[in-house]
Amino acid sequence: MAIAVTASAEELENGRLDKFSIGMANDPQELAPWNPNNQGKNLVWHQIYECLFDNKGAEYVPVLAKGYTVVDETTVDVEIYEYIHDSENNPITADDIVYSYNVLVDSGYGIKYDIYEGIEKVSDYVVRFHFKEDPFVAIGALEFVWGGTAIFSQAAYESNNFATSPVGTGPYKVTSYQSGSKLILEANENYWQTDELTLPTHFDMASLADFRANSNYVVEEKDGNFVYALLANCYEGNLMANEDLRKAVYYALDNYLISQAVTGYNPAVGAGTKIFADYDPD
Repeated sequence: MAIAVTASAEELENGRLDKFSIGMANDPQELAPWNPNNQGKNLVWHQIYECLFDNKGAEYVPVLAKGYTVVDETTVDVEIYEYIHDSENNPITADDIVYSYNVLVDSGYGIKYDIYEGIEKVSDYVVRFHFKEDPFVAIGALEFVWGGTAIFSQAAYESNNFATSPVGTGPYKVTSYQSGSKLILEANENYWQTDELTLPTHFDMASLADFRANSNYVVEEKDGNFVYALLANCYEGNLMANEDLRKAVYYALDNYLISQAVTGYNPAVGAGTKIFADYDPD
């Protein structure tokens, strides 16, 4: 499947490409606002939709939200910007935030929502979250509740088929989608965010040509998934429940030799970039 992204003439004058296509190994299948971890959908989800926050390790970085206020141990107020609107120019208010959360919960796709108890409107631009326990005790406890729940307007949701024609607050809008064939995203000329607020990781895409043109990189294209993970059974009573034993086993493994023996290729080192919360530059 290919993705085509287009930009306006004005954006071209600012150095942006008119259009470029991306080949995807997996079809998104549908573009509904839930299930952002779908292997095909996760490449385009943040171009269409936005959440209240982004989760960066222990930090919740505001996106639609201005910030949050802890009311008590299990109650948190979140304030949003007063001028948010979607690609159809529908305004986003606290009513839409509540509606978006209720739609997700009712859909059954509330992944890692165990801590979530409910949401209510406090004022036009403030919502109140209720949790079953303190959400700030565990790092990333709100990763999906705050960082994986797409926000959209009730008006747009009730008048569009979001599986094929979603309407979000993101920097791009869907102009055409044919499952298994192509998805065309067009720059949202009325995007509500400003340069000061915009998170660059929601925009950036790079082509293989960018890397081929740079002598610091060697590009070798391969099909399939070459990422393998060895997970230990850490349940109580198992040998690997012992942390010291796990470390000994993992340190004893030679990734280079294993990769050569199994795949014939060298293992990747330092996979990821600084946009990942747990990225280690060493």
